[in-house]
Amino acid sequence: MITCRNLLFILFFTCAVSNAQVVIKDWENQLDDKEFLTMCQSAKEIISSKNNDFRQIVRADIFPMKEEWYLTMEGMFDVYKWENQKWVNQYKAKFWGYNFASLKFINDGSLYSFGGNGFWKTHGEIIKFYTHVNEWDILPVTALLPFGLGLPGYQELFILRQDSISIFDIKNEKVNTSFLPNFHDSIPYFANKKVIESKNYTLVVNFNQILLDKRNRSIHQLARGAFIFILGSDDGFYHVVGDSIIIYNNKLEFEMAEIINADFHRYQQVFPVDMREVKKTQAGLNYFIIGFVLIFIIAGVYFFYFKKRHVPAAQEDFQELLERVLRNAGKTLSSEELDETLNIPDYLTPENLRYKRSKLVNELNGMYKIKHSSELITRIKDPADKRKFFYRINA
Repeated sequence: MITCRNLLFILFFTCAVSNAQVVIKDWENQLDDKEFLTMCQSAKEIISSKNNDFRQIVRADIFPMKEEWYLTMEGMFDVYKWENQKWVNQYKAKFWGYNFASLKFINDGSLYSFGGNGFWKTHGEIIKFYTHVNEWDILPVTALLPFGLGLPGYQELFILRQDSISIFDIKNEKVNTSFLPNFHDSIPYFANKKVIESKNYTLVVNFNQILLDKRNRSIHQLARGAFIFILGSDDGFYHVVGDSIIIYNNKLEFEMAEIINADFHRYQQVFPVDMREVKKTQAGLNYFIIGFVLIFIIAGVYFFYFKKRHVPAAQEDFQELLERVLRNAGKTLSSEELDETLNIPDYLTPENLRYKRSKLVNELNGMYKIKHSSELITRIKDPADKRKFFYRINA
């Protein structure tokens, strides 16, 4: 919490303007004034450094995980850890673009990212960050999960769509879906940017005013005017302490504070959807759901046995990637040399290395062929060992 004693300091605290909304999930009020300000200032500098002509970050999250503080941003795989009074990126690869408007959330000391949109698709996949290798990995059961609005609960992620609700059991990695005709309005791709999670509630602002009460697992659509203090505030700093939200502008000047519980009970509409009433048997009796479950099983087997927990296909800054490849124009590279050029981590298993190399080569060839009507990279079998390949750069 920021005390009155320090408000004068905050009022004169100036820094570069950022259009991002930064949500600080300090539910147990662990941050003191000085650390709060230092973290926020440093986060703004990181966000500004990532913005360019190809991407504009509008949402970032700061949160504790296993007694450490972390920073994430939409559209990026970067995971920054607070070390020695600065943010240090733990993610070593350079992939990005797969998860704009994604929802980052913490459960049982682990970081997850739900859904998003990118260069090629809008999706509902859930990926998990593994701190022992500092890599993201897809949860196979979610590989075909459609996009939706994510509402984190205590042990579940509730996913709302126009005609259905899915409940992702985080601990057991299971998905149950029930179809509810005309349950909700269509969900825009940016909806997850508007989610603010507190200790006992998950609130969606600037879009249909939805609130999840984690305590009894009920979802409510609120009357117009609820949480009006947040409407129009698409940037600034949202310090969430318990079930209160303290809002600061881009200069870290205090603006207002509200308690979610108070507004919730003041504006609650008679439109609660109690998730306890969503029957699992409904999905089991629906032929479409049976087919959907079978697809999930097939996808899970495919991912487990053939791809063995790979990082989801994301898009790097292809202009930079192309430039690195084109520096080798006319050359023939070994697999190891190509991996180094493409920034593929060398600690992956041989199978994962082959998969990531093949995927990037195919994507680069596809993009290059649009302009040049020919492939950029050609595979050539090693005459001394038919199991190996060389890679000719044709530009």
